[in-house]
Amino acid sequence: MIPLAALLLLVIAFSLIYYAATKMPVVHLWQEYTLLSRYYDVTYLIIYLVIALFIYPFLYKKYPSILTNCVFYMAVTQIVAAIYLIALSTTYYNGAYNIAYFLKIIVYFIPFTCLIINYIFSYNSYLKTQGLLKINQGKLDYITTHDPLTNLHNRHGFEILLKKTITNNTKENSLFALFIIDIDNFKLINDTLGHVEGDHLLKQFSENLSLLTRKEDILSRIGSDEFALIVTKIASISSAKKIATRMLNQLNIPYRFGNQLLMATASIGIAIYPMDGKNTEDLLKHADIAMQHAKKSGKQSYSFYTKKYIFSIAAKPNLNPIYGKH
Repeated sequence: MIPLAALLLLVIAFSLIYYAATKMPVVHLWQEYTLLSRYYDVTYLIIYLVIALFIYPFLYKKYPSILTNCVFYMAVTQIVAAIYLIALSTTYYNGAYNIAYFLKIIVYFIPFTCLIINYIFSYNSYLKTQGLLKINQGKLDYITTHDPLTNLHNRHGFEILLKKTITNNTKENSLFALFIIDIDNFKLINDTLGHVEGDHLLKQFSENLSLLTRKEDILSRIGSDEFALIVTKIASISSAKKIATRMLNQLNIPYRFGNQLLMATASIGIAIYPMDGKNTEDLLKHADIAMQHAKKSGKQSYSFYTKKYIFSIAAKPNLNPIYGKH
């Protein structure tokens, strides 16, 4: 774009100079020269063309500033001057009159045109910067609201979405269910097989869980081995029961750890909006209480929140391979 702008400026300037030098009626004090007699002006013109068309764009990419633009303005001014002198050297002219007219053009035309070009470049640079800021802001928003291991929403992103869901369901006077899903025996798996295999299990588990959710539902990882699922717009509690039963059955599959296949099951706690809570804190707390009750009841089960639950921490279970080595 910069070389095209420079060429356009030169064409306009040369047209004005040509008009001033050849078309305007002047006093006939003539003198004639040829182009080949002005080697200095031709060399001068080539040097500043190289500066304007090649050196300036290179400098501007590395050092975009007003000072760099001055190189362009200087080069254009010198190019116009060189063209003017060459044009006058190849025709009849009244030196005193045309030089005065040329200076008038230089004073008004060159600075004004260069200011317009600088404004265009600055505005384009501003738009480009704004575009980059939006892209970077989008990336930053994603990083702050998503879990890097599973690419699901993290706790911060989940709480934002849960608040929005509460607002929407309040307006529509509808139900939704909050599932807290915890991997059974995860700490033992992590301690026994190591964090790398533990992370591998979390990724596999989250992928399987994603396949079991509807497009409109919201799945998040809110803790080490804890996931939260917002099941939107359920018709009744029995709908949540069916979803929980299907999840437990389809999550109860073996996962590969190196040369072993291990069974990893899940426990699910469920809170229903608005009966079990009308804000994020109450819903998360009550769904977690229900999940703890499901674990206490033997794991690989689901439980709905009720006010009568009394909790105790289950004894640490054993980890047993379900298949031999492969």
